Amino acid sequence: MKYIFAFEITPPRNYLLSYKRLKEKGKTLQNPPEECSVRNYLIDPYQIHYLRFIVEAYPGMAVVSTIDSTLGLVSISIAPGCEQDILRILEAERNRLNLSEADLKISSQCV
Repeated sequence: MKYIFAFEITPPRNYLLSYKRLKEKGKTLQNPPEECSVRNYLIDPYQIHYLRFIVEAYPGMAVVSTIDSTLGLVSISIAPGCEQDILRILEAERNRLNLSEADLKISSQCV
């Protein structure tokens, strides 16, 4: 069976060429940030998914990681420059999530 298409398929855009043009105009990020801020919170364990959905609704701003699902201990890695926005979102949802900041020192070394 043959298919005949009445539309023309455009070739994919050359993103490398576009990046080079932007770089020539000086519109690229010269020194991208290398570190994000990490904050730990205690929330109601059954609300972890809700917090994750809220934060992921703002792409590229923060990432939620679950440290202990039975305690409701989560870690939020916030992109540089987005701290105030994420903190405002968390403050707005503080009562619903029963959110409190946890003062933890988590080591990356295995014991």
